[in-house]
Amino acid sequence: MRRQPRFQSFRKAKSVLVPKHTISPKLAQDLLSLQRGGKGRENESEYALGVRHLRILKALYGGIQTKSLRYIAHQQGKPNLLSYLESRADVVLFRSCFVPSLWSAQQLIAHGHVQLNHRDLQGPGTILRPGDLLTITAERPHAWPFFGKRAQHLEVDFGASRVIYLWRPQSIELPAPFDFDAAWKGLIV
Repeated sequence: MRRQPRFQSFRKAKSVLVPKHTISPKLAQDLLSLQRGGKGRENESEYALGVRHLRILKALYGGIQTKSLRYIAHQQGKPNLLSYLESRADVVLFRSCFVPSLWSAQQLIAHGHVQLNHRDLQGPGTILRPGDLLTITAERPHAWPFFGKRAQHLEVDFGASRVIYLWRPQSIELPAPFDFDAAWKGLIV
């Protein structure tokens, strides 16, 4: 299955990917008003709103399948879903600014360049526990970190190319206008 580019996923979900910390509030409001596009958006049904925000959630976490999201939602419950998704190995690599996107984090893991606690990592969806150590073992790791806002629940060492997962985050700042309650209604049908 071929993946869609990240911005195409957001465009199909009728959303704008805007990092909150990089633009002014006025520009963010202008982008959101452009996103709304005028007629028809005020009368959007609950179902359509849930589907749209579910697409945004899937795009934010690397195109994870709806079936997998529903399974995780039933297992974890509403309060723990986002912190559970943030503890995936590919998301931790992305949030630590070692890779530019979730897809490149998944590719790095699939090619065997990432170790978890000094053992080869099995898959990008591996859930980390507090205290776990992720190490990038590529012969030529990235010479510079990718710029972005680093998560507070990670301890990153760019010199040694490793990340320590400290705790499960309780609050998460997402780079898109996102209503978690609407996405939850889209998941639990």
